[in-house]
Amino acid sequence: KVIESIVEIAGDSVGHLENEIEKLSIQIGERNRILDSDLEKHSGWKKERKLWEFLIAFGEKNYDKCILLGKSLIRDNHNMISMMYPLLALLQELLFLKMQNGTFNNYVGYIQLPQSVRKKLGYFVNGFEEDTIKSGLTLLNDIDKRIKSQSIDDETELIQFINNVIG
Repeated sequence: KVIESIVEIAGDSVGHLENEIEKLSIQIGERNRILDSDLEKHSGWKKERKLWEFLIAFGEKNYDKCILLGKSLIRDNHNMISMMYPLLALLQELLFLKMQNGTFNNYVGYIQLPQSVRKKLGYFVNGFEEDTIKSGLTLLNDIDKRIKSQSIDDETELIQFINNVIG
């Protein structure tokens, strides 16, 4: 389970995996095994893992899990701005896949999505209509405008976005 978690979290390349395992080894000291609890203590991983899990729940249209993880991320010092970029990347990739109609399925995104999300894009795209994806992108644009022009409640904005796109 620990190995799978490390690969899911840091599995962009063998070099990246080696680097993260080395950091964890230094953190645990003389012990010979990395425990699941060590992963949660490792700087930033718990928060990032929740973000990836949120994106997967969103892509799978798992409404309840998406709301739960979204609220948790907002409580853990994420805000709507930090959530917009990964959501934008996910929706853009889904739109590109939808428009390609099954051709050129290689990931060519400009905004980096986690490996665990990228490998499921082909699965996610089947659950979304092109109009829904475009509507989601428009909603993110509207949220961005509100963020810049007025005070917003991040949790409310996120929940309304989720409701409108996958609810």
